[in-house]
Amino acid sequence: MALICALSSRTIAQTCTVINSIPATPPASGVIDVLVSATGSTDYSLAGTLIYDTYDVNGKGPYTAVPAANFFWNSTPGINLGPLQRTGVWAKGNPKTLGFSVCVDIPESKTYYMGFAADNSGTFKVDGNIIVQGIDFVYWKIYKITLTKGIHFVEFQVVNFQGPAALGFEIYNNTKTQIMKALSYADLDVIFTTRLEIGNSVEEGDPATSYSCPIGYILNYCVAGVPVCSQFAPLNLTITDPPPVCLSEAADITSPLVTSGSSSSLTYSYWKDNLATVPLDHPEKITTSGTYYIMGTSNGCISIKPVKVLIQSVNTTVNGAVCLGGNYSGHTKSGTYIDTLKAASNGCDSIRTLNLTVTPAVVTNQNLTICRGDNYNGHTKTGMYTDTVVTATGCDSLVVTTLIVSPDFNLGPDRQLCLGDSIMLNPGSFKNYLWQDGSTLPYYKVVSGGIYWVKVTDANGCTGADTVAIAEENCTISKIPNTFTPNGDGINDSWNINGLQAYPQCSVFIYSRWGQLVFKSTGYSKPWDGRENGKELPAGTYYYVIDLKDNSPKLSGYVTIIR
Repeated sequence: MALICALSSRTIAQTCTVINSIPATPPASGVIDVLVSATGSTDYSLAGTLIYDTYDVNGKGPYTAVPAANFFWNSTPGINLGPLQRTGVWAKGNPKTLGFSVCVDIPESKTYYMGFAADNSGTFKVDGNIIVQGIDFVYWKIYKITLTKGIHFVEFQVVNFQGPAALGFEIYNNTKTQIMKALSYADLDVIFTTRLEIGNSVEEGDPATSYSCPIGYILNYCVAGVPVCSQFAPLNLTITDPPPVCLSEAADITSPLVTSGSSSSLTYSYWKDNLATVPLDHPEKITTSGTYYIMGTSNGCISIKPVKVLIQSVNTTVNGAVCLGGNYSGHTKSGTYIDTLKAASNGCDSIRTLNLTVTPAVVTNQNLTICRGDNYNGHTKTGMYTDTVVTATGCDSLVVTTLIVSPDFNLGPDRQLCLGDSIMLNPGSFKNYLWQDGSTLPYYKVVSGGIYWVKVTDANGCTGADTVAIAEENCTISKIPNTFTPNGDGINDSWNINGLQAYPQCSVFIYSRWGQLVFKSTGYSKPWDGRENGKELPAGTYYYVIDLKDNSPKLSGYVTIIR
């Protein structure tokens, strides 16, 4: 069986054995000629050697030229005998068509290279299949071919030639690289060469000088002496590709529907390759689309034909990305996932490989300073703020901003000023100051009641202002409280004595009932909170002595801590 494509190498499978032979009808006129050696004064294949891996039926296609320096594959007139000169045979007479046939024993099923050339438009056949045609003698051409193990019937014809016709043919069990490097026959494994046929019979190809056979027989030259007409075992292998199936169903090429119409005597085997060298496991359950091969066997004859399987599942790879907290078909973590989906078009499963990237939130920290009166994303006060923004990937990004509103200051709460006392207003460290009276010192001493303000400018050119009201009073000590409740509820937690702040040099002493000093201070800017050195004192009665340092009598009495 030939696999003839527009541009390919060739594959020939042995298909049958002879079951009957009868004598061939001899030519009406003419005589059988004899092949003689082509050695002589004529030079052949003058243009070198070309090697083809793929080619069309006319022997055309991309080729590799053997280097001209390799004289084994190139002819030099009068100096070196080229391939055709070494292997060529010709007829003695002057046939219109030179018909030459041999049987070649191929040792194993594999790929070989065959080389040949001819005087004129030659045609080369194997087992009745045209391999190449229109061959001439200018180049020795080598073609790649795949043959099955066994005997193959090889025919070569040179047509419409007016004079002695020459041709040459060889088969090499070598790689292309080995052939190109070969410097002699010692470097080659030659399966067949026409040099072996010198002295054998050859017939002329025109009707008057050709043997013929009745319908149903093939002229067979693979016998000793004259050709015979042979009949081969009938073999009909018909293949119908199975219908497309889903991946979950699988394809069955052992189904009788696939070989319907074939000879009933056939037994079948299933293969991965066209030479039936690699068996196909589970041909009844194929899950991968492709071309497979069925071999039919009957009475020692074989036929190998392709069968195409189509699995309607789509294998796709998707690169996906989602934001942290999102999902892609239920997947929430980065990784590779293989999902089986149902296709809407044909209802078959579709295999999707998902390469998922989960993009985490990007956290950006920044420190910013703005002028008082300005804002950043609506923020107008010093502090730390977290804002959510959308990045170019469409995912949330967190921006943590430490914001400073400058100048950041205040003059404190409104307060009282006792007669004869003073208060120092200090807004902080800035570049410039301007007080309500036009002074520009970094501080201001208040000695009387009134409204005081300052405007400051920092190093960034930001400005700010604040105002404080100070009330001037005649501060005298009124009633000294005799109880307080330092329980942390914000009410009466300290022993506050109104008017005592007017005596900043006063001394305050507090004793336990056993005369132990538990609190003392100069001035009373921070009222007693019922503690001794930071430690809470127990509930009970304590005794105080207050010296105003103004030559007035000392004040004394008791105060009770209630808890």
